[in-house]
Amino acid sequence: MRQSSGEKGGKIGLTGGIGAGKSTVAARLAALGAHVIDADAISRAALARDGACYGEALALFGPEIVKEDGEIDRPAVAARIFSDEAARQRFNAIVHPYVLNTMFAACERILRREENGLVVFDVPLLFECGADRRMDANVVVVAEDALRIARICRRSGMSEEAARARIRSQISQREQMARADYVIDNSGGLDALYAQVDRVYAALRENTAL
Repeated sequence: MRQSSGEKGGKIGLTGGIGAGKSTVAARLAALGAHVIDADAISRAALARDGACYGEALALFGPEIVKEDGEIDRPAVAARIFSDEAARQRFNAIVHPYVLNTMFAACERILRREENGLVVFDVPLLFECGADRRMDANVVVVAEDALRIARICRRSGMSEEAARARIRSQISQREQMARADYVIDNSGGLDALYAQVDRVYAALRENTAL
């Protein structure tokens, strides 16, 4: 983690396994004043019919992933990439570079406009794609596996086994925690979560010389 050195502004990586509550933490950080750039939102736009990665994704998976309206069937793609490691790697090689380039370009614009800005890169696969090495600090959100599975099933209708498969497809929480500068445990209630986020935000503001 970069310590205070007079340099202003900060790039903060935010990640966490599926169901851990990363989006809730991102929303809280935004409410506190951080600029949050959402990798998932950029990915969705890139895979839209007129998006930058649409053609390559179609070439990879074939026309069977396209719905009647011409848009990519995202659940169908998810089913493919979470059951076929080679396909997942090829898909990530298409989408990840575009998403990261877009995020860093957006960050540069923010910091030119607001030199004291704190920019949060909300990236589900932060460590897997190597973006953590380009951050000033990295924050990981964790939660007990039973809670994560319950959350995934409740919000998506996914089976427990499918939820476990999604969890297994990501690096372990233990490894994430070992590589993080800050860990936020979302195994309790919302008040406890917000208290942790607020403390981390205060520390980030101090340690990135804002």
